[in-house]
Amino acid sequence: MIRTAGNPFRSRPSRVLLVSVLAVVTLAISFPCTPLGPLLGFIPLPGAVLTAIAGLAATCLLVVQYVKTWFYRRHALL
Repeated sequence: MIRTAGNPFRSRPSRVLLVSVLAVVTLAISFPCTPLGPLLGFIPLPGAVLTAIAGLAATCLLVVQYVKTWFYRRHALL
């Protein structure tokens, strides 16, 4: 959202960035389910918590996009 001044859906991220973000998210969600997870004291998060985190992240991204658009228009930069 913050990597471009315009609409982030019109400007695609690089393949490396997209793959690395998806890999980190997948690893973070699945790591507690591996045999190493309980040894380190990790437990899988309930689905409701993951849904709440996804909702909060989406809301944050929408607010960032709104404020960014307002800022660039306010200062005639867009």
